Amino acid sequence: IEARHLLSVSPLPIQIGAVYFEDSSPSDQVGDLFEITFNGGAPGTQLTELRIDTDKLGDGLSLGDVFFHTAPGGPGVYEYFPFDILDSDGIGSVTAQVENGGTLLVFAFEGFDAGEKLTFSIDVDEMGLFTANAVAEGAELEGSVLSAVFKAPHYSVAAGEAVFFDKFDAALADSGLDLPDDDFDPPSPFMPEGASPGPVYTAGAIFALQQEPLPITLSGTVFEDFNIDNQRQTGEPGIAGVHLTLYVLDGETYISTGMTATTDAAGNYEFTGLLPGTYRVVETQPSGYLSVGATAGTVAGATRGVVLGTDVLGEVALLGGEDSVRNDFAETKPASISGHVYHDANNNGRMEPGESSIADAQVTLFVQSGGMSIGIGTTTVTDANGYYEFTGLMPGRFSLVETQPDGYLDGLDAAGSAGGTAHNPGDMIDGVILAGGQAGINYDFGELLPASIGGRVFADMNGNGAFDAGEPLLTNVTIFLLDESGRRIDSMQTDANGKYLFSGLNPGVYGVEEMQPPAYLDSGERVGTAGGKIAANDKIRGANLGSGVAGLSYDFWEIVPAEISGYVFQDGPAIVLKEGDPPPNIPALRDG
Repeated sequence: IEARHLLSVSPLPIQIGAVYFEDSSPSDQVGDLFEITFNGGAPGTQLTELRIDTDKLGDGLSLGDVFFHTAPGGPGVYEYFPFDILDSDGIGSVTAQVENGGTLLVFAFEGFDAGEKLTFSIDVDEMGLFTANAVAEGAELEGSVLSAVFKAPHYSVAAGEAVFFDKFDAALADSGLDLPDDDFDPPSPFMPEGASPGPVYTAGAIFALQQEPLPITLSGTVFEDFNIDNQRQTGEPGIAGVHLTLYVLDGETYISTGMTATTDAAGNYEFTGLLPGTYRVVETQPSGYLSVGATAGTVAGATRGVVLGTDVLGEVALLGGEDSVRNDFAETKPASISGHVYHDANNNGRMEPGESSIADAQVTLFVQSGGMSIGIGTTTVTDANGYYEFTGLMPGRFSLVETQPDGYLDGLDAAGSAGGTAHNPGDMIDGVILAGGQAGINYDFGELLPASIGGRVFADMNGNGAFDAGEPLLTNVTIFLLDESGRRIDSMQTDANGKYLFSGLNPGVYGVEEMQPPAYLDSGERVGTAGGKIAANDKIRGANLGSGVAGLSYDFWEIVPAEISGYVFQDGPAIVLKEGDPPPNIPALRDG
């Protein structure tokens, strides 16, 4: 990865320095002074270890080396002065180790932060050819080595060293450290009375260190989320071959780092070798899946970052040594649901061979939440085979609503392979729960063609129980429609042709009843094409009207009443008899 691809604001270099001052008193009346400080570095940078090694050639104390005269005896001359801290304001603790006559002064610090200063005194003598010299000037300390170790959160340990030089003003000026210059100006408040500062008596060691951030990683998993809860559970597999791109914040804009990753066989991905910065991870949507969501990862168990979209995680601010894990993306395979709209000829709620399909019927799919359908739904229409299908669905709970097709009556609907409840009547199937990759099939809507029953009323002039041409058709005769129990549910009157027809009926068992027309005598009735039986005079019951069935020839016929007439009259004048006369021969007397 080229450096320009990863942007990071590097901390200021650490500038560390130590300045030495020899008081030049001829008999070691006071100890010699050292001032040590540093600046710069990453936040939280602390000086933890420091060494002053005066064994210039590494061959032990030899001619030209200086050493620490801290106790009676040893190679030192005149007075000795042990290590003494003169000022350590702000520094947590200072531990020093040095041997009398030794060439190594070792410090361990706690809480030594940038800008703080340690000032201490210790007697420094020079090793001569035969005996020591109590005065060790700057040129005599020159060649000694100052080494330091720094620690800071999120950065590797930084360590370095530099040699003390008699002349050090240029290095001091470049460092910006608050230390006296080669002339020991400004003079230290701890300088002995009568001391004569000047370049002869000073030496300085100054150097810079650049801290390196600890390694950073950002990782996560792309997985198939069976229950679409955006959390990975046991058994939910990773998705291999998914591409992810890493961006880094540059000012107020995210730019590409040039780094991409591809998930392995377990669905895992990782970006390594990152510099401190704020990152964004973008997932390329894998083919054949739908996005469920993303989960911001954690650093040391605490969430770091935000979800910016189902395929985007951002604002992942990382410092050196931090590992951002579980930056996960949840995917699911799309679900589908399908079925038919058909003419359920036998009204049994099952689509069976021979039953015809209904094209161009409208079906609407709704997402359900809390038992209620939400949104405006998605609508499709059946094809020439009465088939419909909704694909590419996010798993969830659904309902289907059919718009009743023209010319049909609501029949029995049936839930399919993924369960649910068909509401009959109602043209709705709800409570269908589809998991990722599941295909719910056979969500069928059965429809019925309306049935009818009809016939005619006529005067059977020849008494043969059949309508013959020329026989009178009776108009305005009231006919009742009966339900299966024989209850009257509708009525109408015959038309000018003596006909009646009850149409638009739901399939079922029906009957018809005639109200006897006045001026006619009851004769008979006929069971028509849909069967049934004569239940009483002028009443037929039990006609089984299936879907689309037209019950015909449910006829009633009447008899025109016959007539007979004549006269009663007096045939001739009255015949008068006297009492006791025999009766006359009437036929002889009258002609009838």
